[in-house]
Amino acid sequence: MSLMQATGAGEPNEVRVTPTATSPTADAISNTGKDEQMAPSLSRFQTAVTALCIAANSLTAGSMFCFPLIGPSLMADLSLSLKQTNTIWVGAVMGEYITAAFWGALADAFGPRPLSAAAAVLFGVGYSLMAHGDATAVKLNRAQQHQRKLAGMVATPYQTSSSLGFVPMTFAFVLVGAGVSASYFSAVTASTRLFPSHPGLAISLPLTLFSLSSLFLTSIGSHFFIDATTGDLSAATFLTFLAVLLTITNGVSTFFMLAPEVKPSQAEGVKKKRVTVQDRAVSMLADERLPLLSTNADSDLEENSGADQARSTANVGASSSSISLVPRSASLRDFLATPSVWILALLMFTAVGGAEMVMSSVGSMVVSLLGGGIVTPSHGATGSAVTSADENSPDLPAMNHEALRWRSMQVQLLATANTLSRLVSGLVTDFLSPSRPKAPPLSDTSDVSATRRILHFVGNIRVSRMTILLTSTTLLTAAFAFSALALSTLHELVGVSLLVGIGYGFTFTQVPSIVANAYGLRTFGRSWGLLTYSCAAGSLGFSLLYAVVSDVVGEDPARQDGTHVPLGVCLHGRSCFQLSFALAATGTAAATLLAVPLWRRWRTYL
Repeated sequence: MSLMQATGAGEPNEVRVTPTATSPTADAISNTGKDEQMAPSLSRFQTAVTALCIAANSLTAGSMFCFPLIGPSLMADLSLSLKQTNTIWVGAVMGEYITAAFWGALADAFGPRPLSAAAAVLFGVGYSLMAHGDATAVKLNRAQQHQRKLAGMVATPYQTSSSLGFVPMTFAFVLVGAGVSASYFSAVTASTRLFPSHPGLAISLPLTLFSLSSLFLTSIGSHFFIDATTGDLSAATFLTFLAVLLTITNGVSTFFMLAPEVKPSQAEGVKKKRVTVQDRAVSMLADERLPLLSTNADSDLEENSGADQARSTANVGASSSSISLVPRSASLRDFLATPSVWILALLMFTAVGGAEMVMSSVGSMVVSLLGGGIVTPSHGATGSAVTSADENSPDLPAMNHEALRWRSMQVQLLATANTLSRLVSGLVTDFLSPSRPKAPPLSDTSDVSATRRILHFVGNIRVSRMTILLTSTTLLTAAFAFSALALSTLHELVGVSLLVGIGYGFTFTQVPSIVANAYGLRTFGRSWGLLTYSCAAGSLGFSLLYAVVSDVVGEDPARQDGTHVPLGVCLHGRSCFQLSFALAATGTAAATLLAVPLWRRWRTYL
């Protein structure tokens, strides 16, 4: 989930790309140009401190992706349906997207520190409101249970009205989503300004740390914020921890993230095309002749400028003269009238939307697959869900802790697979790209060793970006289909999480690279930015679809066995999500098939 916007400042051919929190490639880019100069360099100590701030912001910014760990506890504590719970998640996604353009403009104008200050406030307020709402609901439920016991009535869970916390909790998570975007924006802006001669490294390292945020934070939550009475996550305490941690982290960065300012060059009379860090980062997507991590990006570009002059002058698409199904011009009208744009948008809607459905609902999938092991919750202590055993059973904490362990494991698997697949995808794309020249044939003499022949053969293998993209969407289709037809155990869910993480990471890396090559660098920010809105729509649609299906199946009277089942909890295994995954598999498969003609046209160029 990410967004890039072109700010349109500067000369006509200048590319200004503004990223958001989850961009898979060239996510954040500063506006340092060849005719711009940096302010006086920082000392080694200042550079080290700034680098630590960048790392800290990146490693904590993705806190919203801990939601599968927190969501089931919030659902229990606030008596929410799964539809309401997933709407809270959608609030964070919308908060991230809606504020992206604003943070981009702010970063360009004032640098990274104001963004860190804003993130500190947004995280502090957002997570504090969530923690307060959860703690208030737990206290209310305790009081209600106590009153019922005094009156001699049977204690029943979930007396809190869901409307008490649903709307405020959604609003709070919108603030958190905006904070995610601001914090990561701050980190990558500072990174590209601090290390202008290493644009690839400056962009990729914050992105990698950001992708690991959920793994890092869920590990802390599942180990140190367990309620001793129930064995489940203490949601209010963990949310308070996140509020404190992220407020301090971004607050410190507000004062100590001393990225050099960008100032216009005083040299006059030199009229060169402005080659910004944005251009360099995106150019690495479009031209494999440039090294992946250049030690001197400026000189690399100058050495290649002669060969690339024709293409960089037009800058409208690789391609517009050599491949078909691309916009006839750089206008928005022609872009929206191009069939390939809608094919890619449909792929992103179904594949990314389905993958993010898993990312937001995997905690509920764990509960559903545990089935009869979790039946009724109790708010006598913390409001966490408890099992069908008596709430005073000595096995209760162990059973709840097991459910928490599996939820945490799935989040960590998704984060790890997503991160590694993005890193591998970039390397594989560069190495296998059809535009990379092949090595000349080897001599047929006996002096050539078998090892060299094998390396020569492997080095000349070419696989297009479209092939890699459709392979990744096929993996996602297989994961969705398996979940709909055969998933029945938590151990099988491990395989699903790995496949989804891999497919998601490869898809979200390949599409922007294809966009940069096919539609051109001049309009890359606009083109990719518009396409990412299909990801947001897919995430919203599939996450709510999952919730509605799960709620309907969980509340079906024909499936009840006389045991009270709390609101929002579906305990019927695969039936709770079968229809959702069937539709996701069907949609992704259809979108993949529709993209086959595009693959046939583009495979020799991209």
